Amino acid sequence: MFKRMRDNTVIQTVQEAVKMSQSNVAVSSKKSKKSVPEVSSLAFLNMAREYYEAAEVLFAERERRVSTGGQRKGDGPIYFLYYHAMELALKAYRSAHLPNEMTHSLKYLYEEYQKLGLVIESQVNMQNLINLLQSGEEHTRFRYFSLESASQPDLAWVREGIDSLTRTVSNRLDSLFPPNTQPKRVVKVTVTFSKPESRR
Repeated sequence: MFKRMRDNTVIQTVQEAVKMSQSNVAVSSKKSKKSVPEVSSLAFLNMAREYYEAAEVLFAERERRVSTGGQRKGDGPIYFLYYHAMELALKAYRSAHLPNEMTHSLKYLYEEYQKLGLVIESQVNMQNLINLLQSGEEHTRFRYFSLESASQPDLAWVREGIDSLTRTVSNRLDSLFPPNTQPKRVVKVTVTFSKPESRR
């Protein structure tokens, strides 16, 4: 009986949260068109930061292992996280001005980024970095093994590039959508469930 009541409570909580989310989205859609790119842009930027921070954790562990005489391995997942962080950061700025587009091409996104007038320090180095990272696109963004030889930038260079890009995009979005004017509303709800306890 208790188990059934607990399940019903969970379902009711989820339903109420979903209704709240839908209600907020409906209200926001009646407001100015600016609210839509704002939510999309800031969501992309937040995800870019999450992937960047995850990559930094793995990179720090990689350096610690190497410094103690261990092998330098496991670079693939680190490249992938940095690559995806860069893709999300570029999409964050683009979506503030243009409709979202389904693409994973860093070269294309960076070209759009430049057309929108955003400039990063050491523009030539950033273009070279993008071109080298794009080779990972041919192997599904560093997620799969390939017998084909390829070129890729050093991880230290990638870290420097994504850090510069994220800071530049963040500063621009703050000027477009100042933090003190950002609406505090529910956009979506994600419910995480723990593993159910076995019955005795």
